[in-house]
Amino acid sequence: MRLRLENLLLRVRHSLNDSGKRLTEMQSLSAHQRAKPETPLLRIISYLIGSDCRDTLDSVVIYRDVKRNSWRTLFKDESFKRENGKIVSREELKKLMFAPGDGVVTNRSLKAETLSAARMILTVKSEVFQCEAHNRLVTNVLIQDKILALLQGVEEG
Repeated sequence: MRLRLENLLLRVRHSLNDSGKRLTEMQSLSAHQRAKPETPLLRIISYLIGSDCRDTLDSVVIYRDVKRNSWRTLFKDESFKRENGKIVSREELKKLMFAPGDGVVTNRSLKAETLSAARMILTVKSEVFQCEAHNRLVTNVLIQDKILALLQGVEEG
């Protein structure tokens, strides 16, 4: 058992060393070479493991409160009245403010996606999503099994 663990840790160390070398190589590229859209910025292979079953705050709403003569920032989907008297409902706000995620990190953030035309900065080899709260992802037995399988070089088919 001890030998298997040492081999596993050695494999992880080699992988981290390779990633560090690739990062150094990327930093030495010219700005023109790094800007080519057909290649990711970093050639580091990533395995994304997260959750996508919980509403997760993805934006805030800022509006002018005429009664108070001040600006308000909403971090929750609370209905409010616009300057013209129209009420913005909780349902409308929920569509605007929340996205799939784990309750803390959205899928978009986990995948390093942007709303602009910019490309992802990582090469993603595999995505694993398990319905779990953010602070419980690392203690989830199914996720632990998948991480150990990846570290041992076992690919899911």
